[in-house]
Amino acid sequence: MYKIREALTPDIHHIIEQRRQMFLDIGFENTDTLSDVAEAFGPWVEQKMSAGDYLGWFATTERGDVVAGLGLWLIEWPPHLIGTSAHRAYILNVYTHPDHRRQGLAKRLTETAIDWCKEHGIDYIFLHASQHGRPIYEALDFKQGSEMRLVL
Repeated sequence: MYKIREALTPDIHHIIEQRRQMFLDIGFENTDTLSDVAEAFGPWVEQKMSAGDYLGWFATTERGDVVAGLGLWLIEWPPHLIGTSAHRAYILNVYTHPDHRRQGLAKRLTETAIDWCKEHGIDYIFLHASQHGRPIYEALDFKQGSEMRLVL
């Protein structure tokens, strides 16, 4: 019933809208900030897609309607004890429209990203999971890390 396809540059509006909806779903309510983020994110994602540093996939209906999506940002990274490839992959912008949830779409999209990483020698993938997404990633063997952060 659903098909997975690659996201292309003309699909940026879908990526931006799904990112916005994702933030709303996790409880972020400041629409002014969301608008500012969307305005800044559009050129960023377009540049990253053009450079080959951002990949994306969508789940579509038989009619071609985009109902779920996932992004994969390739970040240049030095070889490390837990990963020796020149890049790390960061999964972001995972979103499924409410009418299409519980169909395994987020899992299928994540598996697509994992398979792409395996095929391209990327040996370290990380993400930040919402409470709703955590069981999906745990089932795919993602482990909790020790990241700390400082917001300036």
